[in-house]
Order: sequence, then C-alpha cells, then structure tokens
Amino acid sequence: MSTLMRMLLICLLLGVVSCGDDSDLLDSYIAKEPKVLAVKIQDPEVRPGESIRMQILVGGRDIDQNMDNPVSWYIDDHPPIFLGTSAYNQEFIGQLPEDALIGEQWFDLPILARIQVGQKYLNAQKIVRVTNNPKGKNPVISGVQMAYLLEGQSKTNRALNGEQKVLPGSVKNIALTVLTDELAPGENEQLVYRWYVSTSKNSNGKLYVNNDTDDIEALLGKGTKASEIKVSVVFSTRGENSDASVQYGDYDIYVVVRDNAIDSTSSSEDRFGTDFLYFTLRLSE
Repeated sequence: MSTLMRMLLICLLLGVVSCGDDSDLLDSYIAKEPKVLAVKIQDPEVRPGESIRMQILVGGRDIDQNMDNPVSWYIDDHPPIFLGTSAYNQEFIGQLPEDALIGEQWFDLPILARIQVGQKYLNAQKIVRVTNNPKGKNPVISGVQMAYLLEGQSKTNRALNGEQKVLPGSVKNIALTVLTDELAPGENEQLVYRWYVSTSKNSNGKLYVNNDTDDIEALLGKGTKASEIKVSVVFSTRGENSDASVQYGDYDIYVVVRDNAIDSTSSSEDRFGTDFLYFTLRLSE
C-alpha cells in the first residue's frame, strides 16, 4: 500500500475498530487457554466509502463473551499504525474514504487487533479488500442443530448464538450440525468448518470428539461423516475413549465457518468471508 493511500485511510479510520485472525490457533480443538478463534467482517470485500463492521472471537475456559477488555486496533504496517480501541464485546464500525482506491482497481488493507486476557496478549489479523466490484460475502450461520439419545429416544434441539443449553449426564454423545443460510449462487462456493470446545468452566471436565462410526451414524444417519473440521461433530460426554465417568460441567462450544478457504485455520487465507457462533452447554447431574 502506498504511503499516501495509507495516510488517507488513517485519517478516516481513526476511532474505527477492526479485528484479528486465526494466527494464534492451536492444532487442538479443545480451547483451554485463551486464544483467537476467528474474526468476522460484515463483508470481506467493500467499496470505497462503505462502512466496515468487524468483531473478534476469543475462546477458552475463562473467557466471558460479555467481557469488556479493551482491544487495540492497528493498520498492520511496519511499524503498525494505531487506530484506536474498543471493548471486546462491541463491534468495530468504521468507514472507508470515497477516494480510497486512488486510481487502483483494488487493494488489501491488513488490520491488526491486540487484546490482553489475564497475563496473555493475543494478536489477530484480518484483511479487508477494497474494490469497486465486491463479490465476496460472508457465510451466515443461523444456528446449531443438536441431536442426542435420551432414554433410547432420539431428540433434537437448536442452539442459537449466545444461548445456554442444558442436557442430563445420561446423554452419552451429542451431535452438532452447523446450519447456514443459503446465499445466491457463487457467493459461497466452498465452506470450511472448524469446531472448538472449551474445557469445563466449573469442573475438570473435557468433551472429546467421538470418531466412532457407529456412534456418529446412530445420531446423524447411515454414511454420515463427522469431525471437528466437518459440518457436523460428535462430542463424547464420557471422556476421550467414551469409557470415563460423566464429564459434568459448563462448556462453551464454538463453530467457525469460512468461505472459499482451503485450510480452516490458515492465516494466509484470512481475507475470505467468515462467520462464527458460540453457545454454552451445561451437562447436569
């Protein structure tokens, strides 16, 4: 990005908040220590003069999604250029200048976010493409379908963003399927999924992904595949090998959906559309 273009954007983006990336992601789907899971922008491609709305998702055992920890925002340059701060639980809203392109067809604006949670600093990056011909759109998550067996009977339920769902400890496996809205043809060509679950917020419990074919098909149907990187996942409430005691407790469950990406966690693809949802599952005695 040219110096002139950068300075114009700085003048008009001051006070605007942006959000980060998946660069802190670990290979594990179990979110114990705080880490950045995703960043969502209202649209991954915007026209000059349009507003941009961004939000970051942090996961972990001690994360409260209503926390107001300050997030510092920068243009990710050398050195980074400070834009301002906002609370974690607030969306950043800014507006690009009408003449942002300055004769260019498009350019990618890298935004860097930093938040402190406890003693740990988390960094995140997201790229906004500025273009006169925006095509990329975010996938839209409408909820998560829950399926489980209770006293031998099949049960279903739907979890919405931020909700708490309560299930008895007699439920051995819980199948979750992310539900996304249909968009116009070509807007979401390839969706990539990633599931995460925190360790219990009030016990030593853990929910593990169950890869047993029989258990998956019992909840989702013959031939269905499920894992932490598919549209559906099955969590065991009986430990890693489904043979432990009931893992009572409260768990935050997160799902991130990315569009037109090959790798669900690669920071090299952080320009593409993203949506996320979280809800809390209570496994009660």
